Amino acid sequence: MDIPEGLEHMTHLFLGFHHGLHDATSNIHVCGWLIDILNDVIAGVPVDDDIQLGSFESYEQTNRLVAEKKKILAVNPNLKTELVYERAAKMSGLSLLRMINPVPLGSEKNGKSLHLKHMLDKPTTGRFLKKCRAEGVTAHAAFTALANVALLDIFREKGIVLDDYVIMSSHVVNNRRYWRDPIPDSMGCHVCFPLLDLQTLTPQNASQNFWNYARSIHMDLKKQLDSGKPLLQAALNNSSPNQDYSDYYQGTNTGLSNYSTSNMGDVTPMVSQERENVRLTYFYRTISVSHTSNTLSHIMHTYRGYFIYVMDYNTGTVQTKTAERFCQKIFTHLDKVLKSDKNVPHKLPLPQHCTIFTDVEEVV
Repeated sequence: MDIPEGLEHMTHLFLGFHHGLHDATSNIHVCGWLIDILNDVIAGVPVDDDIQLGSFESYEQTNRLVAEKKKILAVNPNLKTELVYERAAKMSGLSLLRMINPVPLGSEKNGKSLHLKHMLDKPTTGRFLKKCRAEGVTAHAAFTALANVALLDIFREKGIVLDDYVIMSSHVVNNRRYWRDPIPDSMGCHVCFPLLDLQTLTPQNASQNFWNYARSIHMDLKKQLDSGKPLLQAALNNSSPNQDYSDYYQGTNTGLSNYSTSNMGDVTPMVSQERENVRLTYFYRTISVSHTSNTLSHIMHTYRGYFIYVMDYNTGTVQTKTAERFCQKIFTHLDKVLKSDKNVPHKLPLPQHCTIFTDVEEVV
């Protein structure tokens, strides 16, 4: 992005955070506070070390909610059986994306974390968000639909041709959304674990009826989130509130999920204070996916009107040429859906208060 007039120097800064301590919400708060502090130092304003910018919160509120869900599972054996079946199927299978990549099982331990970046300009970002509102879907649901139809292209190119595909994806959900006593500037790692899984029946012609397909994903996501599915999954997996997940993170089990998502929505209010001496013009997020069974992750947010996207992938599970093709296909389909459907009647827009997803709130 352009450097604001009057600022003489450009600096590239890398910040690294351990995921056991922070989630994306916490990370971006730190970035915003760092800008404020740097500005004050340059301006000669004393920095008061006694001022606490954020509050590191325990898992108490989430644990209480999970305990309530455990009671529900105890008196509803059918629901528990369904969740157990879903978990077993997810962990025992092999995703289609893994099947089309000629890398041996277990190679993820020796893989590297690489990433691809893509940014939409302001006009394209604006058209995308406006189209999502008109079609009655969140930007997250629309992007998930784009990722799925792009996968279909990859599968067909690799010779996997079906009438209908069942595509599983995994989504990061911020558990703060369920807290009964919200805490401003709450720090820590409060994302759902396990991630919210979504199995989507995807017909071969999904791209030809894209917005209907996106609406089906939107409704499914809304249903899962409104029902507290992330908390139910945690209740099933947690034998105790302080369960140790070290073995899980060290494991390299295969799974049915083709990708994960982390969508922070519009982060502009969190980091873009108009300061005299320091201005953040661009930033992106990336995560380490090596030494894990994670195939690839879609990391996204909007900042100052730009949609910023990163694809993280593990070279031990996905070849670079496949990742590059996947990324290209996503934005090729985005370009197509923004240019087409001009005569399709628009749906009622989502209410502005309707927040569907992820780490801060959905872009609606």
